[in-house]
Amino acid sequence: MKLQHCRGCNHYKLNGRRGGTCQLLEVQVKGSWKACSLSVQPFRSSSCAARSEPVLAG
Repeated sequence: MKLQHCRGCNHYKLNGRRGGTCQLLEVQVKGSWKACSLSVQPFRSSSCAARSEPVLAG
């Protein structure tokens, strides 16, 4: 299931009334923004998420 908004992502940390922080990307975001392709459902373990993320060739 694809997340619709940042506020539903496991990487989102609420910071007061103005929005929050994406802990993965270390940037300020608003909870109402469309979730990115790196979003992870809050009840999914981090080990499962690590396996589903693409590996970048370097």
